[in-house]
Amino acid sequence: MEQSKERDRADRVADFMTEIFKASDPSERLGGTVTAEELLDKAAKKIDPGLSKDPELQVSLMHVIGRAYMYQGLFARAQSVFERGIKISSAAGQQNSRETMNTMHDLAWALLQQGKLAEAESLERKLLDAQQRVLGADNGDTLATKSELGFTLSAEGNSAEGVRLNREVLEKQKRVLGPEAHYTLVTMDNLAIMLAQNHQPAEAVKLEEEALAIHLKVDGLENLSTINSMLNLGEFQRDLGRDEDAKKSLYRALELEGHVLGPDQPETAVTKYDLATILARNGQLDDAFSFLGQAVDHGLPPRMALDIPDDPWLNLLHGDPRFAALVAHAKQRAAAAQEPN
Repeated sequence: MEQSKERDRADRVADFMTEIFKASDPSERLGGTVTAEELLDKAAKKIDPGLSKDPELQVSLMHVIGRAYMYQGLFARAQSVFERGIKISSAAGQQNSRETMNTMHDLAWALLQQGKLAEAESLERKLLDAQQRVLGADNGDTLATKSELGFTLSAEGNSAEGVRLNREVLEKQKRVLGPEAHYTLVTMDNLAIMLAQNHQPAEAVKLEEEALAIHLKVDGLENLSTINSMLNLGEFQRDLGRDEDAKKSLYRALELEGHVLGPDQPETAVTKYDLATILARNGQLDDAFSFLGQAVDHGLPPRMALDIPDDPWLNLLHGDPRFAALVAHAKQRAAAAQEPN
């Protein structure tokens, strides 16, 4: 009986994916080429009618599609899909399933990237309570949520509490998961960011250099986690005034992003933004505006786009008439990115 159920589910997935990918068949389209975004949009719309008899599978596929939206920098669309999945799961009495809780975890991250910090914090606290009750305080998923809560608190301005929480998490993860485990490295990266936000850039550089060495060993060079670690390191070196080291780290990350990522990935946009801050500080205004424009047009997260006028790293650009135009354009792009499909 169980094998028959699994075969039925596999057949439903196959039928569903076949229907979705018909969109890329030239005989099914009147012209042009299909984009990843179009495929995701079609998949998101088909899930409700196509898999309504299997809510568990619905939620699982919604989680996958939502994560794919996030990788494209489409955080509002990710939020919408995650929320639908959580609603379906709750209606089916599966609100404490691991799939549902992992979807809540990713929903909080999508909210954070849109600058919806209070909503992200509230959801993370709710999720953390559920995970501690259902999974236990030392479970890897529970620790990951606690780390993300610390990151959100730091983004809200409470970096000291964020650092405290993530030091606790990192100590447990090294013991429970191992020093080279994926989530241990994620916490090292996040803790380094919070140390920098808490005006401890030297410690941030030291920790990120340690994390990058492990990323290179475990994940390899052309890997998103490794690239993010290089990006973080460049930011911390910038904070210390080590501009040449920072540019070296960021240009290296940008080169790898060109091999590994698409043209509109948020990581590439953030790298260009960070390079712009260093170029602006060194009086290379034309290059700084060029990188900023590319970042805004190709995946810069809305919360960063909206913070451009208040970013102290860009103060030297304020007197240039191009800056006001850039700010207005960034607000437009951020508003468009925050509209769900």
